[in-house]
Amino acid sequence: MPVVSRANFANFLLDFTVAKPMSRLPVEPCLLGISQEPANPMQYMPEGKNGGEHFFFYYVLSGEVDFASADERLRLKKGEALLSCSSVDWKCLPGSSSESFRSLFFVMKGETALSLGRQLLEQHGSKMALVPHCPSLELLLEHLQELRGDASWNTPDESVFAYRFLVSLFWEQTNSPQPDETIVPAAEEPSDDEQIPENLRRATQYVEKHFADTLLNVETIAKVAGFSKYYFIRLFEKTYGISPWKYLLAQRLYHAAQLLAQDKTLPLKAIIQQCGFTSETYFCKAFRKTFQRSPGSHRRLMSNTIPTTL
Repeated sequence: MPVVSRANFANFLLDFTVAKPMSRLPVEPCLLGISQEPANPMQYMPEGKNGGEHFFFYYVLSGEVDFASADERLRLKKGEALLSCSSVDWKCLPGSSSESFRSLFFVMKGETALSLGRQLLEQHGSKMALVPHCPSLELLLEHLQELRGDASWNTPDESVFAYRFLVSLFWEQTNSPQPDETIVPAAEEPSDDEQIPENLRRATQYVEKHFADTLLNVETIAKVAGFSKYYFIRLFEKTYGISPWKYLLAQRLYHAAQLLAQDKTLPLKAIIQQCGFTSETYFCKAFRKTFQRSPGSHRRLMSNTIPTTL
C-alpha cells in the first residue's frame, strides 16, 4: 500500500514508489498529496532526480506563492497550476507564500505521461488556470479522499487513474471555450443555488454511466439535471470549463482509448459502437485531435505496456 505521511487533509502524502514496478507502465503515478508547505513536489521523491524524467502538476488550492526557474519566474494564485518536467529546477521563493497557502500536487512518470505533459507545456506553457470544479480537479480530490479513507489499491488501477487525469486535463485545456463564444441565455434560472452543484454532479454521473447510448444528447442530460437546455449549457461551461457535449465526447473517447489499450483483438467497429459513436470517420478524426495519434497507433503503443488484466 502507499506510504502515508502526516495523515490529515492539511498535509497528506501518498507515495506510490514503494510498489514493485510493473513492466514499464506508460503512466506511472509516483506521488499524490496536499500540503501547506510550498515546495517543488520533486523534493518529496525518495529517489530525488535519480529515477529518470518525471512530469508534475502543482495546483494552488488557496493563497498564493512565487516559483522561479533559471529562465522564468511565476506567481501562482488560487486556481492556477504549475506544470513541469523534473528536468526544470523550479524553486519556491522563500517568504513568498501567504499564510492560507495550500497546494495539491501529482507526480508521474512513464512514456505516455511525459508525452501528454510535454504537449501541454508546448501548447499552454508552464502556468495554467483551471476552472473550479473542473473534471480533472474533481477527479484528483475525490481519488485522494478515497485513498485516504481506504489504503487498499493496486498499481494497474492507479496507472489507469493517472492516465484518466492526464486525458481530462489535456482535453479541458485543448477544448476550453474561447472568450468570443456565446451561449444562448435561458429564460429562467433556478432559485435554489445550493442545488446547482448536486444537479451538475448528477448530470456528469449520468453521462459517465450512459455515454454508450448513441441517442444521448445535451437536451437529455439537461433534463436529468432539471434545467432548461440553454441554462444548463451556460452553467455547465461556467462550472467545468467545457460544454456538456464536449464532456460527453471526452467520456466516449476516454473509454475508447481504454478498450484499445486493453484488448488488441477487439475490432475497431465494436469499440466505436460500445462507446456511443455512429461514424468511424468522425471517431478517428476526434481521437486523433485529442490524443495526437490514430486509434491504431494508440493501440500499438499502449497494448505493449499496459497489462491485459486492467
